[in-house]
Amino acid sequence: MEGRCRSQCSGGRYHGHMPASAVIVGIACALEAADIARLEALDPRIAVRVIAPEALADAASAQAVLANIEGIEVLLTPRWPWPTAAIGVAFPPSLRWVQFAHDDGSTVMHLRDGRIESTTSADSRAAALAEWVLTDMLLFAKRWPEALRHQHAHEYARFMPGELAGATVGIVAAGAIGAEIAWRASLFDCRVLVMWPSDADALPEADEADEAGGMHEVLSREQLPRLLAESDYLVLASSATAATRNLIDAAALRAMKSSAVLINVGGGELVDEAALVEALRTGAIAGAALGLTAQEPLPPDSPLWDAPNLVLTPRADRSELGDVTRATDVFLEHLRRYLAGQPPTSDI
Repeated sequence: MEGRCRSQCSGGRYHGHMPASAVIVGIACALEAADIARLEALDPRIAVRVIAPEALADAASAQAVLANIEGIEVLLTPRWPWPTAAIGVAFPPSLRWVQFAHDDGSTVMHLRDGRIESTTSADSRAAALAEWVLTDMLLFAKRWPEALRHQHAHEYARFMPGELAGATVGIVAAGAIGAEIAWRASLFDCRVLVMWPSDADALPEADEADEAGGMHEVLSREQLPRLLAESDYLVLASSATAATRNLIDAAALRAMKSSAVLINVGGGELVDEAALVEALRTGAIAGAALGLTAQEPLPPDSPLWDAPNLVLTPRADRSELGDVTRATDVFLEHLRRYLAGQPPTSDI
């Protein structure tokens, strides 16, 4: 698995900016003190300023906060919760580079204003996301939700669990995250179909898909009906964009197998949640597992809590062990290059 995850960079023009004698690094992610110390120890020019993530809740507040940090030159932040068109408005004039910790690259690819470089360490989370997906698949294959219901009812009920071998796994995700899930699913002898979230993304050739490991076929966006019809496990691992919001709506859920399971570890807004609740109540699909929801934290009165055969495992407010460290490793390598006046690299 070494070398499978990659960071992403903007691919835009690099202007060869050489940092000044002091480099103010703004940190808006939940880094441990030890990780911040690693950043400070990298170079005596670095001065770290910690920013509360909630201070960047919208473009107006972000602009006010970032403007008050005089000379901020580098920013490490989670994905932006507001449109990419507003990002440049909020950035201070001194900012030269921003790294997104949790983004599939869509924000990075839109951030090309000719002044600011951008990278993302989202691919460092690929292995952790793939583990979540395989856990959810095994949970439903072995019928654990049913077993727990019987346990809570004090019922000794025997049933026949299934297996993953031979199942078709449909994955909506581009890049390293999709490849990681595909590779791990293939180890369980699953047939893997991968659909790129947008036809704007470059589709690999068939031989490249084989070399990526585990991808039996790569589908275009126009082939979504086929992905829905053939998948025993439909995995969403892409961020929600204007093009993919409510990708899985009532019509999509009706097109799925009644025995299928929906797994979402991507953007919460990829799924029409009201339609999902109805599909679970009527048995249109067999089950669902959500790692994110459209509104977080999920309100206590949300119908998702009581939907049958739905497993909620919120990941929005916490990181897997090693996730933050891996993201910091990527950031450190980019920072080393930045301090040396070198362009960002995607080969990390």
